Amino acid sequence: MIEPLLDEHIDHIALGCTHYPFLAPVIREMTGTEITLYDPAEAIARRVNFLLRQRGSDARGRHYYRFITTSTDPQDMASRL
Repeated sequence: MIEPLLDEHIDHIALGCTHYPFLAPVIREMTGTEITLYDPAEAIARRVNFLLRQRGSDARGRHYYRFITTSTDPQDMASRL
């Protein structure tokens, strides 16, 4: 999966799918530190939060949304929310 990209001498990878952040450690192992990995998850979470608040729909309002996520590191996930 990564080898064809490395053959093209890339220097950046955007993790554009929801499952790619879970693969980031493996990707990093294969690419080394010379390639920059971009994980859009935090930006997307901030945008969703902004849109919910803009519409008056957050956990403190009369509407309640439950976000369910998975991670091998609960502290990391908590910091992202």
